[in-house]
Amino acid sequence: LAVEAGASLLVHSVDDAPVDEAFVALCLERGVSYCPTLTVSEGYLHLASGEAVPAARAEQLAEVSPWVAERVRAGTGRPAPSAARLEARWEAYRSRLRLMNANLLALHEAGVPVVLGTDAGNPFTFHGPSVAPELEAMAAAGLRPQAVLRAATADAAAAVGRPDRGRIQPGAVADLIVLEADPLADVTAVTRPTHVVRGGVLHRRADLQVP
Repeated sequence: LAVEAGASLLVHSVDDAPVDEAFVALCLERGVSYCPTLTVSEGYLHLASGEAVPAARAEQLAEVSPWVAERVRAGTGRPAPSAARLEARWEAYRSRLRLMNANLLALHEAGVPVVLGTDAGNPFTFHGPSVAPELEAMAAAGLRPQAVLRAATADAAAAVGRPDRGRIQPGAVADLIVLEADPLADVTAVTRPTHVVRGGVLHRRADLQVP
């Protein structure tokens, strides 16, 4: 219905049924991009668990602004549901995730542009650091590293109307990161930059980190 109504970017996964041929064909015909946001739901489950800061998010919390970290800590530690109820919610999520992964792979293999997005601002989905688990989740779903990197750069830029961004080409703004390892071998290498190039000016990562 969204595509028929003219949507050009679908955000959040199809998670209630396998995508069918008619839907895929319509996405291709209309030039629709697909943003799966695979990991955002995990934050709600961590929040419901009553954990102060889940181990999976603690490292990310250290990378955000101090006032953001303070607000996050102040909003955690809620009463947790029973272990059985919490496990049931996690199992329901894992079941949804398997379908989300299958639909993501089907759309990608059919040629529908996939773009990376996190829906940051939701519980434990932080602006900036949440990109890393989303990259990993897309790779775990079956996308090759090159496809994941394209989803995070050129195809993402095109989906928001900036086809001049997200590419290395003559005349482009030189906003780059320099990595210590090859992301085509392991996509998580993008989380370990050594330098940042902003507007053509090279900066060491260590010089940009807040003490």
